[in-house]
Amino acid sequence: MNASFQRSLVAVAGERIRDHPADAEQALQRGMDRYRRRIRLAYGAIAAAAVLVAGLLFMAHHFAREASKPTDITFASYELALPLNTPAQLHVDGVYKDGTRPLPAGSVTWTSDRPDVASVGSASGEITGLSPGEAAITASAYGLTKQIRVTVTKAKLESIDVKGPGKVEQGREGSFTAEGKFSDGTTGTPASVTWKSGKPAIATVDSTTGKVTGVSPGKATITASADGKEGSRDIVVTPAATQTSSTTPSGTEHRTLVRITIDGPDTVTVGATERYTATGVYSDDTRSPLKDSVTWTSSDQAIATVDSHSGEVTGVRPGPVDVTAHYGGVASEPKRISVAAAPPTCTPPAIVEAAYIGRPVDEVRAKLTDLGLHPVLEGQVDEQAEANTVLKVIPTCTDDRPQVTIVYSLGPTPSPTPVPSPTAP
Repeated sequence: MNASFQRSLVAVAGERIRDHPADAEQALQRGMDRYRRRIRLAYGAIAAAAVLVAGLLFMAHHFAREASKPTDITFASYELALPLNTPAQLHVDGVYKDGTRPLPAGSVTWTSDRPDVASVGSASGEITGLSPGEAAITASAYGLTKQIRVTVTKAKLESIDVKGPGKVEQGREGSFTAEGKFSDGTTGTPASVTWKSGKPAIATVDSTTGKVTGVSPGKATITASADGKEGSRDIVVTPAATQTSSTTPSGTEHRTLVRITIDGPDTVTVGATERYTATGVYSDDTRSPLKDSVTWTSSDQAIATVDSHSGEVTGVRPGPVDVTAHYGGVASEPKRISVAAAPPTCTPPAIVEAAYIGRPVDEVRAKLTDLGLHPVLEGQVDEQAEANTVLKVIPTCTDDRPQVTIVYSLGPTPSPTPVPSPTAP
């Protein structure tokens, strides 16, 4: 009780005692009741103010939270290709009334419907491909969900290391191999390796097996390619240990290979294969067929390929190409071969020409079309035939398909109008 209120209470009680001496206790009680009412009013006002403030704070917090809640969530892309055993980080953005932005950390929960194919950290969103296949990864936040389809592929080839001999003797062979390093940390032979030589005149390489043959002294680069990756290695072709020679029956004279000639047709048809042979011409003017250790090359394998050992040439597309034989450090003069287009493969249709002669051309054309043939019309003037009747039916082939030419009459040629002779004066 404060001092001023105490004095007021005493004064009221004093007045009451003076006026009513017998009611002193009652006056004091009334003063206490008045004080209690003031206390209750004061506490009520404070409580009401506290409730009002609390309500305002709750509403402000509620509206602030609603304003920060996205209306949707979205991925930058809804499909992802993931190499085997390669981790990747997923991200999902929130779509708000004022734009799109990343969601707060820890607000997204991640799950995978195929954890055996692709696992995902429930809080981090980091995925790892465990086996080839497809999995749906779901992101959940603020009661919203979105899925991204993840395709786990085989481990990605990262590099190729070419292994093989650094040297090979002229006319000899060596084997090259390709070792791939993959994204999952493993190594092995890549699928579908393609081999090529930077200098086929020095060293040839089988495009599928990697077998290298020394052609002439020098250095060549052998390259292996697979899945967009390349690896290479240089190989040095050294001269043959001895000159190609043979001994005469007497055993006292030697002969040396001077040049090489190539025998075979000048033309090869597309898709056909022809075999070519090499003959050695020696210093004693003798000739001998060259069979073993002959290496063959083509100047353009897009036109014709040649088996580097057998000399078999296969036409690929029409055009000229040069084929060369190499033996014992000697190269032949290139043989020019013309690759010709393959002839038509169809057979002219078997039809009975007499069944169509003299009939209307439209009727004949319709019947031949029904037979699956391709009629071609050729009209001509014939004074002895009725107009638009068929004169001949000629079965032919063109563009590898059967065709028939219909020759029909256009009617007789009009007779020329005679010109009157000039009258003599």
